[in-house]
Formats: sequence, structure tokens, C-alpha cells
Amino acid sequence: GRYQLIEYLEIRDVRLVYVPKRSVGNYGGETDNWAWPRHTGDFSFYRAYVGPDGKSADYSPDNVPYQPAHYLKVSTQGIKRGDFVMVVGYPGKTERSMTAAEMKYKVEHYYPYVIAYLKQRYAVIEKLLASPDKNTSIKAGVAKQFTQNYLEKSQGLLAGLTRGDLMQRKIKLDAEIKAWARERGREGYEIDIQNMEQIQAEARSTALSEFDRQIAFGRYGSKLFGAALQIVRMAEERPKKDLDRKPGYQDRDMPDLLAQQKSFARSYDRTLDRELMKLSLLRMTKLPEKDRPWLRSMLGAKKRQVIDEALIDRALKKIYASTRLEDESLRIKLLQHATLAKLKAGKDPVIRAALAIRPALKAYEEKEDIRVGKLLLVKPAYTQGMREVLGGFLSPDANGTLRITYGTVRSFKPASCEEADWPFTTAAQIVIKNRDKEPFDAPQKLLEMIQARRYGPYAQEFLGGELPVNFLSDLDITGGNSGSATLNDQGELVGLAFDGTIAGVASDVVFDPESTRTISVDVRYMLWVMDGIDGADHLLQEMGVTPSI
Repeated sequence: GRYQLIEYLEIRDVRLVYVPKRSVGNYGGETDNWAWPRHTGDFSFYRAYVGPDGKSADYSPDNVPYQPAHYLKVSTQGIKRGDFVMVVGYPGKTERSMTAAEMKYKVEHYYPYVIAYLKQRYAVIEKLLASPDKNTSIKAGVAKQFTQNYLEKSQGLLAGLTRGDLMQRKIKLDAEIKAWARERGREGYEIDIQNMEQIQAEARSTALSEFDRQIAFGRYGSKLFGAALQIVRMAEERPKKDLDRKPGYQDRDMPDLLAQQKSFARSYDRTLDRELMKLSLLRMTKLPEKDRPWLRSMLGAKKRQVIDEALIDRALKKIYASTRLEDESLRIKLLQHATLAKLKAGKDPVIRAALAIRPALKAYEEKEDIRVGKLLLVKPAYTQGMREVLGGFLSPDANGTLRITYGTVRSFKPASCEEADWPFTTAAQIVIKNRDKEPFDAPQKLLEMIQARRYGPYAQEFLGGELPVNFLSDLDITGGNSGSATLNDQGELVGLAFDGTIAGVASDVVFDPESTRTISVDVRYMLWVMDGIDGADHLLQEMGVTPSI
């Protein structure tokens, strides 16, 4: 119901200057994902550069470190149990203003559908881990980590929403909001809520088929077909005046689009991309043909030919073997200069497939734009009703923009003094946990320093002279917050948020302060690793910290 315009300075030259060893930064790996206790040194440091005139500039050896008017001071004192903390960051999206009907649909249909797909995706990727092609194996490993993370969160979300009385609470709240809207003088609210529910019901009728479309051609789909669709879409938009183009395809967006193409090879592998695309298309064969009108032409199937796994396999092998779109210079040339006429006259099979798919995607996008626009007009009535019924205590949704969340350093059992219930983990626990094999394979020097208790000034008396590694707080974060600065009551950096716990993921839909927890890497552990393990003295000094080990 309210919007703010925020201006940003975009720094275009950002360089990685420090990252700890993998066995520090990913200690515990997927085994400890979404879990507490944690002992993960998940942090890194970058330096921002600008032109000699102090203005944002593309990379150049003549660029100089950016000197901002304000910056975060790094705290060497850190925090203790019960201290105030806050996180400043850019979380993705939560859905706390979801209606009871929406939540019921998600729990009974949508989340189980997503989980089933992720299990299939995981199985495909796991087979490729043993590929003799090292590139395929490495890229599959990265894809496995993402998939497992997404799967565990989805399973945790479904389990959380079906545990206890969350559904009953949502249904009760929904009824109270509608009763509030029916009161005399609020007829406009009631009509808006009714219109909102009708729009949402229409969206649910195609939600599963749209999910399958997204996993084939959207953000998490085939990178090769995604690049082709981007080229086709840019060719569509190019004849328009710049301001009439879709956001994301204007002149100001070209540097980002080019950067995406230049980083394409980092995550692309032909075998992995083809197998995930095959999985997506196989799922689409289960949908009614009216929901996938483009599939037959994309695969070159005849009118009455059965589209089965064998046909999909043959078609994809032929497409991937003969495309030239894996060539970075070609993709960039097409992105910058291609017209629809030239693309249609070309013979690249991936571009031709993208052209076949594009009309269906365009129709969906136009329909979705209308739906989103209508919801923008009517959804605030429901949110206002929720705010009124809850007496103003409405947990704010994340929407991809800057959000500050505040709370305290707090364990799951704040009243307990047992070490297992501390809101901190300690370095000594790493030695106990270590197995000398991934993902519990801390560097030998780190283990020796811990066993000798060489913590320098980073040891904490309230932890019995131990070094804090990670800490828990009751802060409200979600996907997108990883790496967000955790600050104390003076606005000083005391850690970096990097994960939540599986018990709290349902708070993305129904906020529960008792189960919601955030895991941050403690700044004292970060400084100790840089100081005592890696000797990054020059970086510490640049951050205003005196090396002490």
C-alpha cells in the first residue's frame, strides 16, 4: 500500500580480496545445512573501486579504492547473550499476507509438487557426480548443493505449516479479516478482497504448469535455452524506444546482460544442462497438450507422433551437438545486434527452439502482468484488514528491497545455561566435530591453533576463554539475506548472517518468533582466521583492526 523511491550508486568494479579455505568457509557442508549447532566460517571480503574522479566506472587498472562518506566500523569486542543485534540486507520474498485459501493450496498441492521435482532433479545430478568429465562432475557438485538447499527448505516449509495449529490460525485470521471488511462503511474493502480471491483462484488453476515452464526456461532452467530466449526477447524489444522497452532490456541494462553472458561458462556444462532440460521436458509430457503447445515444434515432432523419453533424448542430443550458442562471442554479438528477422532466417536449433517457445511465453507474461497489476490495486485491502485485526502487529514481508530486522542474541532455550543451549558455538567444538574428511576437514593449522588455545584477543571470558564461531539470534531473515551485515547497537559489524534453521522456515508464511532463528558467523572468528591462520594483516589494518597474533 505504500512505495518508496530509493536511489543507489552502483559500483561496477568490485574485486574479491579475501576468502578463507573451503574447509573453513563450508565447514559442515550440506550435512549441517539449516542446522544448529554450526561451525561454519562463511565469509569473504571484497573491495569496491571507482575511477580516479571518485565516480563509478567499469574495471580499469587506473581505478582506485572507493572512499565512501560513511562505512561500518568492525567491532573487535563482538556481542554476548541477550545483546541487541540487527541485520541490514536485501531478502528475497516472503508471503505472510497469504490468504487461507492460498496457504491450503500451497500445502496440499504446490509444495508437494515442488518437492517431487527437486527429488527428481537431485537424482539426475547425483548420477553426474561420477562423470569421467571433470567439468561435468564439478558443475554437478555445485548444482547438487543448490538443489539440496532448495529441497530441504521446501520440505521444512511444508513440515512447519502442517505442524501444530498454523493452518487453523490462518483460517481464523482470514475469517476475522473478512468479518472486519463486512462492517458498515467498509464495503470497498469487502469488494476488493472478493476480487483478490477471484484473481488468485484463476492463478492457481495454472500454477503447476507454470512451475514446470519456469524450471525449463526460467531462472533455474536450462542456461543455454535461457540465453537463447534472452537474445530473442532483446531482438523483440530493440525496435522500441528505450523507455518503452520492458525493464531488464533497456540500454541501462545492457552491461548486466553482457556480464551474464561473460559469466555463462562458470556454471554451464553441456551434459548437465541437457539432462536437466530433458527432465523438465519429460515432466511437461504429463501436462495436457493445451498447456504445452510449443513442445511439439520445439522437438521437431510430427503431428501425431508420440512425445516420449526416447524422442526427447534424440532431439536434445541433436540440438546440443549442432548449436553454436555455446560460443560466448556469438551470444554477445546476437544480444547486441540481432533482429527477429535475422534470427528467424538462421538455422541454430536452440535459437529456433526459443522462437517456437516465445509466443507461449509472451502470452503468459502479458497475462501475468495484467494479473499482477490488478492485485496491486486490491491486495492492500486484505493487508490493511490483517493489520487492523492484529492490532498493528503485522510482521513485514520481504520484497527484494532493503530491510532492517532487529532482535537479540538468543538460543532456542534462553533460560538454560547448559553449553548445548548456548547461543554461541566455540572453536574447541570444531576439534571434537572434525573427521579429517569433507565436510568436517578443518585445516591442520587451524586445529593446532585451537588445541593450543592461541586465540589472542579474540577469546571471550564469558565463554570460558573460548573463541566464538557462530551465534544464534531471533532475527527475521529469509533467502537473499545470506552475507547480510549483522550489527550491534552502535551500528558496528559483529557478524554476517548466512543461514536459518529448518524449524523456522515456515515463518516465511506464518511468522513465529519462538521458532525463528538466524545463524551468523561471529566477527571474532572471522578476524581470528584472517589474523592467526592466513596472516591477512594488511586487510585487517585496512579495516581498522590491529593484527594481534
